[in-house]
Amino acid sequence: MAKRLNAAKFQELVDASRSEVTRYSGEVLAELYQGMLKLPEMKLADGTTAKVEAYYPPQMDEEGQHHCGIDIRLSSGDLLEFTVRNTGWEKSFVKQHEQKPHGRRQGR
Repeated sequence: MAKRLNAAKFQELVDASRSEVTRYSGEVLAELYQGMLKLPEMKLADGTTAKVEAYYPPQMDEEGQHHCGIDIRLSSGDLLEFTVRNTGWEKSFVKQHEQKPHGRRQGR
């Protein structure tokens, strides 16, 4: 029978996993931001062109969420603002599973 975890222990495991995975979000967001600023001018379906401009660089808010902003300047002079942030995470247990021996070892 599988071991049961109480809610507090389960939450502790989730929080530890979240911290382990999301520690990269600031670095990843900085790379994405720099990459978006280097994008060439876009040509939209109707012929309008659009260019990415800096709005605000990656930062962490008071809740610990990383986010940044970009502007898209249209050839008409109009502007679209976008905010990019880390919206979720997922922990993979594949490596941990691969490292465990499969089956029980037979003792003599």
